[in-house]
Amino acid sequence: MHDPHCLRLRLLAACRQSYDSIIAGHDPYGIGWADLGPLVENPKKIPKEPDVALVGRIPEGVLIVFRGTRPPGKDDKDPVSTVRDWLNDAACVPLRSIYPGDVHAGFERSVSRLWSDVRAHVERLLADGAKRQLFVTGHSKGGAMAFLAAWRLARELPGDLVIRVITFAAARPGGGDFARAFEADHRIRSTRYEVRLDLVPGLPPGPIASPGKASLEAALTPANAPYLYFVSRNDGSHVFAQTLDEHNANVRKFQIDFFRQQRQAKAASAPPISTSRAGARSTRGRVP
Repeated sequence: MHDPHCLRLRLLAACRQSYDSIIAGHDPYGIGWADLGPLVENPKKIPKEPDVALVGRIPEGVLIVFRGTRPPGKDDKDPVSTVRDWLNDAACVPLRSIYPGDVHAGFERSVSRLWSDVRAHVERLLADGAKRQLFVTGHSKGGAMAFLAAWRLARELPGDLVIRVITFAAARPGGGDFARAFEADHRIRSTRYEVRLDLVPGLPPGPIASPGKASLEAALTPANAPYLYFVSRNDGSHVFAQTLDEHNANVRKFQIDFFRQQRQAKAASAPPISTSRAGARSTRGRVP
């Protein structure tokens, strides 16, 4: 059993749970579900690509989990759906839609098909009193979907929500324009966990995630360094750490504290809100 106080491990366990077939009302991995609804799946009228999401309340806020690609095997009871899922992964033609820049066509389709139900569940949980923090996670393909979903959440839900994306071995959801716009969004904080030599985080090949010559050379001849962790300084550089304690301190300094200070500065500089004699609320200096 993992540490119940470690959010990262609980989210990893939630990714594991998303692959289970019986989920509603269950918390076999000690994630801390307080209100977990039924599986969010593709509408039945659509030829079934087996995309799945879990949406529920945890003590820290609302958790959204996207399942990765179905693993094939002798115990697979629906091999046709598994084949369709892998074909969806292969549908990596760059697509321009509501996102900035090109995104993976198959992943975009998967998120779009689940979106109305995912958003409805999130709004219900927030209305029922869940803390106004959204945690979006997923493994492999589910991680790629998590990035796309977080982008939509930041634009379709109220601006006071804090959105945190934590993914595990996630494929790339889009090209450089999407990645830069995502990183520049002050409402979203993201952390990717990857395992060295895992191929999935470099997929798909081609325009979405094509590595350059320097990346290939670095992979073939890695530096002899003791570091196991890194996190962005939000200025184009990174800080490295040898231990998890050092890494957690860097995450707090360069991610949690950094973005908290940005939000506080933005709130302090916002125009004051006044109430007119008629009782209507207006914001000085802001053009609607």
